[in-house]
Amino acid sequence: MMGRKMAEPRFCEKGGVGRTSMERKLYRYGGLRKMVCECEQDLKEELGKKEAFIEGQIKAMPPDRVRVAGGERPDPVYNAVCVLIEVASERIGNIKRRLMGLYSEYDDARMALYRAGVTAQEMEYIRCRYEEGRSVTETASVMNYSESRLRQVRVSILRKLEAAGWGLKLEAAKTE
Repeated sequence: MMGRKMAEPRFCEKGGVGRTSMERKLYRYGGLRKMVCECEQDLKEELGKKEAFIEGQIKAMPPDRVRVAGGERPDPVYNAVCVLIEVASERIGNIKRRLMGLYSEYDDARMALYRAGVTAQEMEYIRCRYEEGRSVTETASVMNYSESRLRQVRVSILRKLEAAGWGLKLEAAKTE
Protein backbone atom coordinates (compact mmCIF):
# COMPACT_ATOMS: atom_id res chain seq x y z
CA MET A 1 0.00 0.00 0.00
CA MET A 2 2.40 2.59 -1.19
CA GLY A 3 1.47 6.23 -1.15
CA ARG A 4 -0.87 5.70 1.76
CA LYS A 5 -0.59 8.39 4.37
CA MET A 6 0.49 7.43 7.89
CA ALA A 7 -2.23 7.86 10.51
CA GLU A 8 -1.96 11.01 12.59
CA PRO A 9 -0.83 10.51 16.20
CA ARG A 10 -3.72 9.79 18.52
CA PHE A 11 -5.10 12.92 20.16
CA CYS A 12 -4.85 12.39 23.93
CA GLU A 13 -5.95 14.30 26.97
CA LYS A 14 -3.35 15.37 29.52
CA GLY A 15 -1.92 12.26 31.09
CA GLY A 16 -3.12 10.07 28.23
CA VAL A 17 -1.25 6.97 27.17
CA GLY A 18 -0.28 8.39 23.77
CA ARG A 19 1.44 11.53 25.05
CA THR A 20 4.72 12.03 23.23
CA SER A 21 7.99 13.10 24.80
CA MET A 22 7.58 16.40 22.93
CA GLU A 23 4.22 16.91 24.63
CA ARG A 24 5.80 16.21 28.01
CA LYS A 25 8.26 18.99 27.23
CA LEU A 26 5.37 21.28 26.31
CA TYR A 27 3.65 20.49 29.62
CA ARG A 28 6.95 21.26 31.37
CA TYR A 29 7.14 24.54 29.46
CA GLY A 30 3.55 25.28 30.44
CA GLY A 31 4.36 24.73 34.10
CA LEU A 32 7.47 26.90 34.09
CA ARG A 33 5.59 30.19 34.31
CA LYS A 34 3.69 28.97 37.38
CA MET A 35 6.92 27.69 38.93
CA VAL A 36 8.60 31.06 38.30
CA CYS A 37 5.70 32.89 39.99
CA GLU A 38 5.84 30.56 42.99
CA CYS A 39 9.61 30.97 43.25
CA GLU A 40 9.33 34.76 43.02
CA GLN A 41 6.73 34.67 45.82
CA ASP A 42 9.04 32.53 47.95
CA LEU A 43 11.85 35.02 47.34
CA LYS A 44 9.61 37.91 48.36
CA GLU A 45 8.63 36.13 51.57
CA GLU A 46 12.22 35.27 52.48
CA LEU A 47 13.37 38.84 51.82
CA GLY A 48 10.57 40.06 54.10
CA LYS A 49 11.66 37.64 56.83
CA LYS A 50 15.27 38.74 56.54
CA GLU A 51 14.25 42.38 56.75
CA ALA A 52 12.20 41.63 59.87
CA PHE A 53 15.17 39.81 61.43
CA ILE A 54 17.45 42.76 60.70
CA GLU A 55 14.94 45.12 62.31
CA GLY A 56 14.80 42.79 65.31
CA GLN A 57 18.60 42.72 65.45
CA ILE A 58 18.77 46.51 65.48
CA LYS A 59 16.16 46.67 68.24
CA ALA A 60 17.88 43.92 70.25
CA MET A 61 21.23 45.69 70.23
CA PRO A 62 21.54 47.69 73.45
CA PRO A 63 23.09 51.13 72.90
CA ASP A 64 25.50 50.79 75.85
CA ARG A 65 26.71 47.23 76.01
CA VAL A 66 28.05 46.11 79.36
CA ARG A 67 31.70 45.22 79.18
CA VAL A 68 33.07 42.33 81.18
CA ALA A 69 36.56 40.96 81.50
CA GLY A 70 37.61 39.59 78.11
CA GLY A 71 35.20 41.67 76.01
CA GLU A 72 31.50 42.38 75.75
CA ARG A 73 28.88 40.29 77.46
CA PRO A 74 27.21 38.07 74.87
CA ASP A 75 23.59 38.83 74.11
CA PRO A 76 21.76 35.56 73.33
CA VAL A 77 18.86 37.31 71.56
CA TYR A 78 21.21 39.30 69.35
CA ASN A 79 23.21 36.15 68.54
CA ALA A 80 20.05 34.19 67.71
CA VAL A 81 18.89 36.93 65.37
CA CYS A 82 22.32 36.88 63.66
CA VAL A 83 21.90 33.14 63.01
CA LEU A 84 18.39 33.71 61.64
CA ILE A 85 19.73 36.38 59.26
CA GLU A 86 22.43 33.98 58.03
CA VAL A 87 19.85 31.23 57.46
CA ALA A 88 17.54 33.63 55.59
CA SER A 89 20.45 34.82 53.45
CA GLU A 90 21.33 31.24 52.51
CA ARG A 91 17.70 30.46 51.63
CA ILE A 92 17.48 33.62 49.53
CA GLY A 93 20.61 32.56 47.64
CA ASN A 94 19.13 29.10 46.98
CA ILE A 95 15.85 30.57 45.74
CA LYS A 96 17.71 33.01 43.46
CA ARG A 97 19.72 30.16 41.92
CA ARG A 98 16.57 28.10 41.36
CA LEU A 99 14.80 31.12 39.88
CA MET A 100 17.67 31.78 37.50
CA GLY A 101 17.52 28.16 36.33
CA LEU A 102 13.77 28.43 35.74
CA TYR A 103 14.19 31.71 33.85
CA SER A 104 16.88 30.14 31.70
CA GLU A 105 14.79 27.04 30.94
CA TYR A 106 11.73 29.16 30.11
CA ASP A 107 13.74 31.47 27.85
CA ASP A 108 15.31 28.49 26.05
CA ALA A 109 11.88 26.98 25.45
CA ARG A 110 10.44 30.29 24.20
CA MET A 111 13.39 30.67 21.83
CA ALA A 112 12.92 27.09 20.58
CA LEU A 113 9.25 27.80 19.87
CA TYR A 114 10.23 30.94 17.99
CA ARG A 115 12.94 29.15 16.00
CA ALA A 116 10.54 26.32 15.16
CA GLY A 117 8.25 28.86 13.52
CA VAL A 118 5.26 28.29 15.79
CA THR A 119 2.47 30.62 14.68
CA ALA A 120 0.30 32.86 16.89
CA GLN A 121 -2.56 30.37 16.47
CA GLU A 122 -0.31 27.53 17.62
CA MET A 123 0.95 29.59 20.57
CA GLU A 124 -2.68 30.12 21.59
CA TYR A 125 -3.12 26.34 21.54
CA ILE A 126 0.05 25.91 23.64
CA ARG A 127 -1.18 28.52 26.12
CA CYS A 128 -4.62 26.93 26.48
CA ARG A 129 -3.52 23.29 26.61
CA TYR A 130 -0.10 23.31 28.23
CA GLU A 131 -0.01 26.51 30.30
CA GLU A 132 -3.62 26.71 31.46
CA GLY A 133 -4.25 22.94 31.39
CA ARG A 134 -7.55 23.21 29.53
CA SER A 135 -9.15 20.13 28.04
CA VAL A 136 -9.38 19.61 24.28
CA THR A 137 -13.05 20.57 24.33
CA GLU A 138 -12.38 23.76 26.32
CA THR A 139 -9.48 24.70 24.07
CA ALA A 140 -11.60 24.13 20.96
CA SER A 141 -14.28 26.37 22.43
CA VAL A 142 -11.82 29.13 23.38
CA MET A 143 -10.16 29.05 19.96
CA ASN A 144 -13.49 28.63 18.15
CA TYR A 145 -12.22 25.51 16.35
CA SER A 146 -13.54 22.01 15.97
CA GLU A 147 -11.68 19.27 17.80
CA SER A 148 -10.48 17.83 14.49
CA ARG A 149 -9.02 21.23 13.50
CA LEU A 150 -7.37 21.36 16.92
CA ARG A 151 -5.77 17.97 16.22
CA GLN A 152 -4.26 19.45 13.08
CA VAL A 153 -2.87 22.39 15.07
CA ARG A 154 -1.39 20.01 17.64
CA VAL A 155 0.24 17.81 15.01
CA SER A 156 1.63 20.89 13.25
CA ILE A 157 3.21 22.10 16.49
CA LEU A 158 4.74 18.71 17.29
CA ARG A 159 6.14 18.34 13.77
CA LYS A 160 7.66 21.82 13.80
CA LEU A 161 9.28 21.26 17.18
CA GLU A 162 10.59 17.85 16.17
CA ALA A 163 11.98 19.22 12.91
CA ALA A 164 13.67 22.03 14.84
CA GLY A 165 15.23 19.47 17.21
CA TRP A 166 13.74 21.10 20.28
CA GLY A 167 13.70 17.95 22.38
CA LEU A 168 17.27 17.08 21.47
CA LYS A 169 18.60 20.50 22.46
CA LEU A 170 16.77 20.41 25.81
CA GLU A 171 18.05 16.92 26.62
CA ALA A 172 21.63 17.91 25.74
CA ALA A 173 21.40 21.04 27.92
CA LYS A 174 20.17 19.01 30.92
CA THR A 175 23.01 16.48 30.67
CA GLU A 176 25.76 19.09 30.53
